[in-house]
Amino acid sequence: MSHGCVDKVNRFTPYDGHVSRAAKCDRNIPILIGFLRQHQAVATPEPLNQHQHRTTSFLTVRVGVSSRKYGGTMFKRIALASITLLFAFVLSTVRTQAQGGWDYLGDAHVDGAQDHDNIHVGKHDGRFRAIQLRVEGGEVFFEKVIVHFHDGSHEELIIRDRIPAGGQTRAIDLPGDRRVIESVELWYGKARWEHRPKVALFGLR
Repeated sequence: MSHGCVDKVNRFTPYDGHVSRAAKCDRNIPILIGFLRQHQAVATPEPLNQHQHRTTSFLTVRVGVSSRKYGGTMFKRIALASITLLFAFVLSTVRTQAQGGWDYLGDAHVDGAQDHDNIHVGKHDGRFRAIQLRVEGGEVFFEKVIVHFHDGSHEELIIRDRIPAGGQTRAIDLPGDRRVIESVELWYGKARWEHRPKVALFGLR
């Protein structure tokens, strides 16, 4: 080793007169290397131990799972609400189609001794563009109907159709715009019935 090395080593090691300068340099090399290693250890951060690594990973996983869980819950709620609204709309449409959009307006029992009856409706039921007669309890031959409107006008509509028990007339259109029906006169053929048939009136808005 050169004298420069020995001089640097001598800064950390006292001079010993019984040992040569070359021997002192060789003996103090491990001390210098240890000193340098200590400084390098201080400058380099210690890696995370296994416990710290697991804790960090656990927190990361929990945050990710919570975010996905929250987003999934909101999506499920929105999907459920949409399905509920769609189901309600479909159910309402099916009911309307099944009923044909007809509103019940009243009924009357046919009297065999007479040839006509009257069904009172009233303005609170609204405006209609067509009517229909449905029969229960016996066959009825309808000649015509006279529809009286709330504005004082009326329409005489020819039917001339025999409707069996459980049957119904065609949709009878009312001329002009939708109007409020006050009452409907039923004109039918006389017959001998064991039980008086029932005629129900329905209106289409």
